[in-house]
Order: sequence, then C-alpha cells, then structure tokens
Amino acid sequence: MTKLRLLKVIVQPVFVLDDGDQLTEQPAQAVEVSPQDWPTFATTTFAEGFAELQAQFAASEKRS
Repeated sequence: MTKLRLLKVIVQPVFVLDDGDQLTEQPAQAVEVSPQDWPTFATTTFAEGFAELQAQFAASEKRS
C-alpha cells in the first residue's frame, strides 16, 4: 500500500513596510519547514525571526 507523507512545507512570508503614508510590500525569502517543526514553527521559529528582523529594521531607522 502506498502512503502519503508530508515531506516539507514551504512558507513565503510577505511583510509590509508602513511609513505612515505608504504601504510597501516586502517579500521575504521562502523557508522550508520540516514536518517535525511545523507544529511550533509559527509560535517559535517564525516569531523569533520576525522579532529579530523588526529589531534590525528599527536599528537601521535610528541610524537614518
């Protein structure tokens, strides 16, 4: 009997930069998520990566 199994999930985040006047779509690099990581991806890996990206963006804004 042939079984169907999940090999991976590819997530393509798309962010938006909001300068108060305009919204600019900002696609991010696609991420491959393995089945064992899928249950916690959004609440841990993605959330931590988003927080880091947001901190980097805020730091670059302060330098401008």
